[in-house]
Amino acid sequence: MSLFDEYLINEESVKSILLNLTVYDFCEKVQNKHANFNHEWLYVFGKEIDLIKRFEEKSEMVPL
Repeated sequence: MSLFDEYLINEESVKSILLNLTVYDFCEKVQNKHANFNHEWLYVFGKEIDLIKRFEEKSEMVPL
């Protein structure tokens, strides 16, 4: 299942979430495991967002 299947979220909401990430949402950096890019580092950001579950009225905090 994907985020779009489980929650009421659209591409515009995803764009807004990504554009509103800040330095405070930084979690960790990890080395890229892709063979052609293993010299690069990937910076991981995370955020908890309140989303409404599809086919339900309640919302819940979802770690993204």
